[in-house]
Amino acid sequence: MTDEEKKPYLDKVIELKAEYEKAMEIYNATEKEVLLYVLDQEEGSDKYDKDAPAVPTRQEIVTLRV
Repeated sequence: MTDEEKKPYLDKVIELKAEYEKAMEIYNATEKEVLLYVLDQEEGSDKYDKDAPAVPTRQEIVTLRV
């Protein structure tokens, strides 16, 4: 294949890589937020809320971030 023939495929690879990296950023940030939420909800924490749900789902957190 010539470089010209490869170009559409290479462009698609660059696009997909950017999408993947953005998804991983959200995933990793979400993991940290869940951990911080769980730590905040431990009894004795100054942010403890006895009526708070145990752990929010990933979808709930992603929805709140958007």
